Amino acid sequence: MTNIQERARLVKAVNRPFAGEAFPLDNPSVLLQGAAFASGASIRAFIDTSAPLMPDVPDPITRVNIVLRLWAGCLMAAKTIAETTRSGENTPQSRRDSFAMIDDAARNDRIFQAGVEAAPAFKDEMDEPYFLDGVPDDSPVRRYTR
Repeated sequence: MTNIQERARLVKAVNRPFAGEAFPLDNPSVLLQGAAFASGASIRAFIDTSAPLMPDVPDPITRVNIVLRLWAGCLMAAKTIAETTRSGENTPQSRRDSFAMIDDAARNDRIFQAGVEAAPAFKDEMDEPYFLDGVPDDSPVRRYTR
């Protein structure tokens, strides 16, 4: 996917909790079954949702491989360029620290990198602001910023 908006729309379409979170902790068997069911449902949703958006990748296993890497890169970068997360405020220093790891992963995986590049467009799709203070000038997340 060369179009940055298409990448952002794909991530938006497949973005969902990956595994269930409300399972009883007192019964490990139920927890394991629930997590497996939720993970399976998430993978099925990735396959089904991505099919019309990636018609050039007909094999569902290949498509899930691509979508998971794109999604992971995009969400890691999008959470880091957000003003805040559930764990608190993102500061320029926290962004610098996080992007050292994110950019290293992007150098080793072009599909993950494509997701990182799509993070600002994803934030725009979600109608959320993003902030680049602390992000290295050569980071892939800056490639398509406005």
